[in-house]
Amino acid sequence: MSAAWYFTQAFLFTLFVFLTVELWHWQFPDTDGDKLPLQLDRVSFADIPGWAEDDHAKAFAAFRRSCPWSVRIAKRHDTEQRQALAWVCERAMALSDPLEAGAARDFFETYFTAYRVRPQTDRQLVTGYYEPEIQGSRTKTEKFNIPIYRPPDDLTLIKANAREGLPEDLTAARQTEDGLKAHFTRKEIEQGALEGLGLELAWIADPVAHYSMQLQGSGRIRFQDGTAIRLGFAGKNGFPYTSIGQEIISRGELKPHEASLANIFAWAEENGEKGQELIWSNKSYIFFRELSEAEGAVGPVGALGTSLTPLRSLAVDPRYHLLGAPIWVAAPKLDDDEQQPFRRLMIAQDTGSAIRGDVRGDIYWGSGVEAHDAASRTKHDAGFTILLPNAAR
Repeated sequence: MSAAWYFTQAFLFTLFVFLTVELWHWQFPDTDGDKLPLQLDRVSFADIPGWAEDDHAKAFAAFRRSCPWSVRIAKRHDTEQRQALAWVCERAMALSDPLEAGAARDFFETYFTAYRVRPQTDRQLVTGYYEPEIQGSRTKTEKFNIPIYRPPDDLTLIKANAREGLPEDLTAARQTEDGLKAHFTRKEIEQGALEGLGLELAWIADPVAHYSMQLQGSGRIRFQDGTAIRLGFAGKNGFPYTSIGQEIISRGELKPHEASLANIFAWAEENGEKGQELIWSNKSYIFFRELSEAEGAVGPVGALGTSLTPLRSLAVDPRYHLLGAPIWVAAPKLDDDEQQPFRRLMIAQDTGSAIRGDVRGDIYWGSGVEAHDAASRTKHDAGFTILLPNAAR
């Protein structure tokens, strides 16, 4: 392996990503659990700084894209909030698309009431995520030799009442004739445990990009003939995530400000077996699926099965927030794409393993290098004002 491929700058992340937990986003189950209570203060739209200046038409387009899911899920979960959101969605879907900005603002002010979230913890934070774009090949070559796998056919989610002696921290396993067994680890997979099964979706050359894609849970593979495919999260091997950033710092091999992903992989290259074992200390491994042309036409798919919209799609903690609902996000020290303080109406369209808390969000910045750069800089204090459908007040 050449040392050069460890230094692909397009996929560097700032340190906080690697020192916390996986930020991948996944298909959220078609269920609504009981919500944790929020502490809310009702506010008028006129009292929301920046509200009048936002582009409500863009927010409406993102909201409307989630509406078919919101209507469908309301038929299965007869909660007051779900039914109210579905009722609003039906009216949104009856309107023209695109909707003029003034009409979009009127829509939100007519059918929703704004409530500022009073945080219950000291951590009010937004981070960012993006969709990596990676050069690849449809077949294995000397250069493109790192496979991206779809889930194995034997991958099975573990039910709480059927663990059959498996460790408590496993979330998935391998179905065998003798029952459930722990699935292959990252080490075993990278040593060839899944070779010959026809699971390869594509091949890439850069292990830094591959690891970044696993952290993000999505990616776009661009081939040499100019075509591309979009991949989305489809499962994981069930092992809990281990931060290789925390691990290399705890071993005293790199200082915190040095522990970027590229530096970690470069250190691993230089240290042979010792370095490879560090990478393999993270047993977690992510599998992908190729999105259909219709699914991936706009962007990667979030937890609602809806294409994400840059700077309008927000990942939230579904224990607190209603997926598909609008949330006003204010992060005064974060600049948006127009170099203005980040204040805009977003839609709760995704979830993530690191997104835990009543005022905790992950902003989707888009695809490619510029989106990566913006996402990697995003770690800012924030405030939430949620919009609840009027019938659910």
